[in-house]
Amino acid sequence: MKIGTRQFFFGTRNGIFLSDTEEIKNPEKFFYCLLTKNKIGKIVNLIFQIRQLSSSIWNIG
Repeated sequence: MKIGTRQFFFGTRNGIFLSDTEEIKNPEKFFYCLLTKNKIGKIVNLIFQIRQLSSSIWNIG
């Protein structure tokens, strides 16, 4: 089951921490939440997106 990012962030009471069972079941969603909640994570995410975009442009050319 896929959860939208908005529902994922605002569905919990504290917004950032999940229950223990949820953290064990979906560790990638937990870490994604932690990364996108702070500004450093947003910058890192942006860098990865730029790298992915530039590599796909080089693959096309």
